[in-house]
Amino acid sequence: MNNTIVTYTADGKKTVWLPTTLDDMKKEEQYLESVIAETPELLRLETRRTGVYGPYAIFRQLRFATPQSREIIPDLLLLSASGDVIVVEVKRSSNPELRDRRVIAQAIDYASSLSALSDKELAELFSHGRESAWISLVTSMFPGDKDPEDLAATLQSNIRAGKLHIVVACDKAPVGLYEMAKSVSVQSYLSFSLDVIEITPFLSDNREADEIMFVPNVRLSTEIVARTAITVTYQPGSPVPSVSIATTSIEEIEENIAAVSREKTWTKGIWYAVNGVQGAELPTLFERCIKRMREGVNLDVALRTDVDANMKIDQFKNHWRYEDYTTRLGITPEEWERAFSAIRSARSLEEG
Repeated sequence: MNNTIVTYTADGKKTVWLPTTLDDMKKEEQYLESVIAETPELLRLETRRTGVYGPYAIFRQLRFATPQSREIIPDLLLLSASGDVIVVEVKRSSNPELRDRRVIAQAIDYASSLSALSDKELAELFSHGRESAWISLVTSMFPGDKDPEDLAATLQSNIRAGKLHIVVACDKAPVGLYEMAKSVSVQSYLSFSLDVIEITPFLSDNREADEIMFVPNVRLSTEIVARTAITVTYQPGSPVPSVSIATTSIEEIEENIAAVSREKTWTKGIWYAVNGVQGAELPTLFERCIKRMREGVNLDVALRTDVDANMKIDQFKNHWRYEDYTTRLGITPEEWERAFSAIRSARSLEEG
């Protein structure tokens, strides 16, 4: 069903506005990109749910490298006065990348790669190489902010933690995009908010007026995650630690999205369930077991038939999350052993 907008002037003159597309207007994706850059309010980010508010520092087509040294160029990057960071990928409805998983995998790749940049690299990126001090750059970008140092620290913290807003913006969402994006649910370390938004152009039936009305419509707001592992190593005698960052590759992101986008109750990517809650991430299995135990609930663990419980336990004990959970959550050896015992005696996860 095509939406129609009707406007009336003070003297009662009626104008009918009909939806169209960038293709019909013979406009490229860069046109919608420029419209969003000039009017970021079209992204509909400023809600109680997000806590985002402007003003914004807006950057188009910034070039930087992934941890795997691939050059990437996100369409738009926005830094906000609320300390939030927004990554926007703009597509025309006719773009084939909008009809499969590539557009979401691409946007996540941009966001996760951004979180791997150092403070100096961030400053150089957003200043086009003219500035290397992050606080000075943020102060110049937001001259009216009362506490630019706090804003700089908040932006830096959100980038480091991967707390970014990913937006896929298009003039018309093709069939399947909403369902495909909605089905994505991969739990791990970094959490991104994901919005799919239509910014539909409308033309009036009065062709004498050369005007275009843009109407945003949020199709999806959900949570999506990827994975980044940060390792800090202190060498004896060295005053500066070495830092290595491993970020989920775009190939793995695509594989994860494909695994959870099928229509079955559980897919090849799902290999366990704790009290009925299914999952595919190794650390999450153990975290959920501990949480259920501490809630006083009897553990009901199910594993896919081809999963070796002891192998998974050994893998987890060598995973950095094992020590992280032990310290951060205060998990005792007795609690770990109870969780391990429940996993070893798990029933079979049946396809339902």
